Amino acid sequence: MSDLQRTGILNCPNADTGPQATIELVRSDRGPYMDGVSFGDELIFVLKGRVRLSFAGYASTAIEENNFVFLPADCRYRAGFRANSLMLVMRPCEKIQFCDCLRGEDLATCFSTEEQEDPIDTGHMSILEIKPQIRSYLDLLRECIEQGMCCKLYYRNKIRELFFLLRAFYSRQELARFFHRSLSPDTAFSTYVIHNSHKHKSVADLAGAMNYTVSGFEKHFKRVFGVAPYKWMLGQKAERIYHEICFGERNFKQISDDFGFATVSHFVAFVRGKLGDTPGNIRRFGFKA
Repeated sequence: MSDLQRTGILNCPNADTGPQATIELVRSDRGPYMDGVSFGDELIFVLKGRVRLSFAGYASTAIEENNFVFLPADCRYRAGFRANSLMLVMRPCEKIQFCDCLRGEDLATCFSTEEQEDPIDTGHMSILEIKPQIRSYLDLLRECIEQGMCCKLYYRNKIRELFFLLRAFYSRQELARFFHRSLSPDTAFSTYVIHNSHKHKSVADLAGAMNYTVSGFEKHFKRVFGVAPYKWMLGQKAERIYHEICFGERNFKQISDDFGFATVSHFVAFVRGKLGDTPGNIRRFGFKA
């Protein structure tokens, strides 16, 4: 009998297991790739081997061993594994906060191109190297999980510890680059928009759901996201379509209907205008302009 069996931890009512566990070890022997949906923010650490990650507008980016990447809430992704690869997935249940002196909202100030000599490029997937202090933390966490530790409270405390470590061993600019897809000076507003915008067909519908007038919503949105809401919503729609074309199995008529296009011709025109090529070529070659 193991120590964990003797203490009863393995039978704890707070056991957190399954495909959406707060913390999960994912091995390449599960299959050549894994499809998922990030219902909340996710952190993916490649502990061994290499993982090719695709989500939103990013296609097949290699995440090498001892690196990690951030996935924002509400995006579909595919992770392709090299043989003998291992990754650890963390799903924070709380908003981003590193310590009492540094919240996620505070990092939004790093986006001011007028104040930064090295402005943040939001057009590329943000990848960070796992520093030695973080690696030590992850190795101990991995060992505990492999021994059977699966307590939800333990997992939540370990995620809080991780954010303290990130605060200590990475600069504000590094953290701002890494988490840029989930940062804003108004977290409540941006969180609702990110999680729910796809449910609404128009800016007016989204504004009404949030109890704003259209003009008030557009002004607030521009302050938080730095772009007009209509343009932002089209960009999010294009990213979801791109992922569906590349990794989904449905035909273009089904995708067109699902995204509310009147005809397949309208769908093709949208894809060509936003993604730079036809749906057929994107599915065949797996790229966008």
